[in-house]
Amino acid sequence: RIAESKLVVDIRDPREEIVAQEFRKGFLGLAAEVAKRINYSIYRRAVAVIGVTRTLVDMLAKALHRPVYLVPNGADLEVFRPIDKKLARKTLGLNQDSFLIAYLGELSTRGYYNVLPVLMAIRRLREKNGINIKLITAGPLHEGGKIIVEEFKDELHYMGVLDTRGVITLLSACDIGVIPRIKDPIYDCALPAKFYEYIATGLPVIATANKGSELAKIIEENKLGLVCEPGDQTCLENAIAILASDKELLEELRRNVLAFRNNVDRRIGAKKLYSLINKFLK
Repeated sequence: RIAESKLVVDIRDPREEIVAQEFRKGFLGLAAEVAKRINYSIYRRAVAVIGVTRTLVDMLAKALHRPVYLVPNGADLEVFRPIDKKLARKTLGLNQDSFLIAYLGELSTRGYYNVLPVLMAIRRLREKNGINIKLITAGPLHEGGKIIVEEFKDELHYMGVLDTRGVITLLSACDIGVIPRIKDPIYDCALPAKFYEYIATGLPVIATANKGSELAKIIEENKLGLVCEPGDQTCLENAIAILASDKELLEELRRNVLAFRNNVDRRIGAKKLYSLINKFLK
């Protein structure tokens, strides 16, 4: 009111709901509820509230009792584009004949991604079927991350924290990307940045995600990869084994990804946001 400004709230994750769920009792629970009420009070008074996925928009509209606008996230398609796989593998010193799975993000034993089931599936397939598979990862090491790297030396190739060019080279060198979501339904409304970057560089996706989640729906409806429920280790092993051995299916999924690629252009969201702000300024 003092600044006579117009407030547009851009919500990427339902942080208030996540924190309120994590801290349910005692002083921290009370503090989380107070913070949630204050934030929601601000959001209700904004000229516009926007969310990045349809599920998040519906959740916010119900919680705030007001319209919420969809402005999707995406990737920069001018930057994230596939380069030659053989050249990318040569640049990174990776085996040309291996089946390589990309994972971007922190390595940790906590959080909303869990790479341990993926690594266990790779270990089992290497031992049981003799398939030459590796998980190629880049990102920071957090709680338990160093232990993961040391324990899975045969299954994992850790490349540290890379710049954008390094990330693009890593993704181009791999056959598929993995999104190992945990089961907690609070994350079902999100589409992670790594999803957009995988698609932009032409990678089919294996995701562990609840079937009703936004991530599972978009992968299955557009045939961009395979989805397993979190905790279904047999499904995960089978999914990796199928894509490692069925070159025709892998190529079909890759064609689907490349056909879908323009839908993850971040300029789509930028144009929507520009139009929305223009509307309220007028």
